[in-house]
Amino acid sequence: MEEKSGVLVEKNIRDDETFYRVLFSPLHISLKDGKEPKVKREALLPKPDGREVSMFRSRYMGLEECQTIGAEIQMNGQTFRAIGSLSHPEIARNNHTFENEHISAMVIYSPMHGKDYVDRNINVYTNDPDVDKPAHVDLTYSIPFSADSDVKTKMRKYASSLAKTMTVQYVKYPVQEGC
Repeated sequence: MEEKSGVLVEKNIRDDETFYRVLFSPLHISLKDGKEPKVKREALLPKPDGREVSMFRSRYMGLEECQTIGAEIQMNGQTFRAIGSLSHPEIARNNHTFENEHISAMVIYSPMHGKDYVDRNINVYTNDPDVDKPAHVDLTYSIPFSADSDVKTKMRKYASSLAKTMTVQYVKYPVQEGC
């Protein structure tokens, strides 16, 4: 049996954790020369009928490693342009703000290898050769992003509010006008 190396990735998400989100232009972020980057709500919305938004735990992945992963991701017609960060307390505050709307999100341990999730019951280490994204987590919504207009509106409001709390940690230059 091959010995695992690196740091054990905790399955429980701590209340004080910070997460990275890979951002693509023009879908997730607006970048214009001379202006501050603006994270769009789409950066924190799941795919239609989905509930999950991919993120990475900063305590197990450095910003440079996140940049490398971002550059490797292929997204139809989108270009990797930035990395934003979001803290667990900001998600909790947003949940509190939207509790009357009956919508919330939580961060769930979800390491990946390639495009597949790894069994959440096994121990995963940062240098595990069988897990290329050990720091991966999902921001998981309480309801799926459906075609129902009421649900869409609630989720868009939630994501807009949360996007305003994101901090842009990295921007890939050069940026073309209007990206």
